[in-house]
Amino acid sequence: MLQIDTTALAASTAKPSQALVTTGRIRVQTVRMATGWQQTVMGSWPLINHSTTQMRHNQARVVPPDQRLGVSEDQWGLFTKRQAEDVGMAWTTIARLARDAGAERVAPGVYRLRGAPADEHLALRAAWLQLAPDVRAWERTPAQGVVSHRSAAALFGLGELPADVHQFTLPARRQTRRPDVRLHRATLRDDEWTRRQGQPVTRPSRTAADLLGDREDPGAVARVIADALRTAVDNVAAVVKAITPYTARFGLRPGDGAGLLDLLLESAGIAKREEWLVSPAGSSDR
Repeated sequence: MLQIDTTALAASTAKPSQALVTTGRIRVQTVRMATGWQQTVMGSWPLINHSTTQMRHNQARVVPPDQRLGVSEDQWGLFTKRQAEDVGMAWTTIARLARDAGAERVAPGVYRLRGAPADEHLALRAAWLQLAPDVRAWERTPAQGVVSHRSAAALFGLGELPADVHQFTLPARRQTRRPDVRLHRATLRDDEWTRRQGQPVTRPSRTAADLLGDREDPGAVARVIADALRTAVDNVAAVVKAITPYTARFGLRPGDGAGLLDLLLESAGIAKREEWLVSPAGSSDR
C-alpha cells in the first residue's frame, strides 16, 4: 500500500488557500476547504535518484515483446530484426529474447518466437524472409521473391526431389552468400504463380518447366506433374503450355507440348496418363 508522509502539512498553514508538499517521490496537494483540509495525490515527483525512478516509470509502460511482435502470427511465428526494430524494439531486447529462450535464431536476422507451431518448411520461410527483411509476408509481391523450382515442388508436396537448397525467382538479378540458397532471375506472369500457405510460389505447371530448364531428371519431373494433376492443383492445359518450349530437347516437333507431356508420363510409368491427356481442361489451383 502507498504510504504518504503528511507530517510536513503543518507548514501549509502559512498559505490558507492551498499547500504543495513534497515527500520522497509523492507530491501531495492540500487545499483548504470549508469542511477542512483535503489531500490529493498528484503523482510522481522524483527528487532523489531521478534516473532510477524514470526507468521504473518507463518499464511500467513496456508492452511485452511477444505482443509487440504481432507480425509473427501471420509469418509462421517468425520475425526479422528489421521488423522488430520497426515496432520500436531495440537490438538489445532482441538479443535478450534469444538469450532467455523467448525466441530462437533460425537464420541471420530471422527469429522464431517460443511456442510457435512447428512448421516443416521453417528453413524455407526464414530464407524467404531474408530476401526483403523489412517487408511483411502478406505485403510481398513477386518483386520480393517467389518460391520456385525444387522448393516450389516441396511446398506443394509434389514429387520426390530433395529440396535442401532453397530456390527463389526474382525479376532482378540478386546475389546471396548463403550456399543453401539459389536465386533465379525471371519475370513471372500473373498466371504462373499463386500463394500457398501465405507464400508466393510458382504454380506446378511453371515449376515443371523450371525443372526441365534446370535439366532435372525427366522421370522426377513427370512425377511432379502427375502429383499436380492427381491432386488437381494444376491442369493439363497449363502444363502443356508451360513445357512446350522444351519439346526440341526431347526430339519432338516444335510446339508439341502435349506430345512432350505424354512422353514424360509414359517414360515414368505414370498411370492414368491417357485419361489426363483426353481431358486437357483439368482443374485449377485449389
